[in-house]
Amino acid sequence: MSKVGCSYFPGIVQHVLTPNAVEIMLDLAFSVHTSRRFTLEEVPLPDRSDETTWDRARHCLVVLLGGKRVVVQMSARDCSNDSARNFIPARVYLDTRIDPQTVGYTPSVPGWHRPMLDVNTFFASIAVGGYRVATVRAALNHTRGANHGESVQL
Repeated sequence: MSKVGCSYFPGIVQHVLTPNAVEIMLDLAFSVHTSRRFTLEEVPLPDRSDETTWDRARHCLVVLLGGKRVVVQMSARDCSNDSARNFIPARVYLDTRIDPQTVGYTPSVPGWHRPMLDVNTFFASIAVGGYRVATVRAALNHTRGANHGESVQL
């Protein structure tokens, strides 16, 4: 899904706050960095009263994004919000090679021109299966060791 008037920023995930919120250190270029909190658009938040599902969902997001390079897409309207305490709705792309068969595979993100994983779409899809860490690991492992465009499952 593409938005009109969007901005894309590279960053590194610093913290997973909830099953649909992360803190990312954005690289604004010229050695300028800023930390912002984002909610993953279109990713439903599990019921907080079901602690098992909440913890499992958060753990899946930690495995998927913890400390990894990402590209954040947010609208120009959301970019104007200068309060670091507010959560900014965004679409997050994991900057890694990904198998084209994976849900959330995105052939090209504007400005990066290489395949990435649309975290919002992928994470919403694993919610249906009950947030299985094995599903996240399988998606990530499928990209490791790829040689000459060939995917290898570890």
